Amino acid sequence: MTQEEVEKQEVDKRLAELGNEVDEYPSFKECESITTKDEKLKCFTDRLSKAYQDALNSQKLAIGDALNDTIKVTLVVNSEGVLSIKDIEASNNTLELLPDLEKILKDKTAGFEFVLTPAKKNQVNVTTEYVLPLVIDVK
Repeated sequence: MTQEEVEKQEVDKRLAELGNEVDEYPSFKECESITTKDEKLKCFTDRLSKAYQDALNSQKLAIGDALNDTIKVTLVVNSEGVLSIKDIEASNNTLELLPDLEKILKDKTAGFEFVLTPAKKNQVNVTTEYVLPLVIDVK
């Protein structure tokens, strides 16, 4: 199974788990016009994944090696719509080759602040947590 297939499988599994948690997922303004719950979540996670992957894949590695790995970023969207990183799971090799991994992801996350609509449960804004698998492919 390829990294992309593993990532898709993890995302699909997480989508199923999240289906029972909130009435409306957090969303970027660009995703607001989407009416189905699953498609809105897909828009949200796709936009985050692309932004993080673009930031990571453009990095120069510490020792010039190539890197192909999947990391897991635990994200929190609070009831105000502010996105933050709670945790980053990465292999030791990835952390060695990308010593600024946490800073890169947190800097990218800061750019998303206040552009999110928070999740809702019973018409009340709620804090939600997501695990976003990211494939790093740096040559």
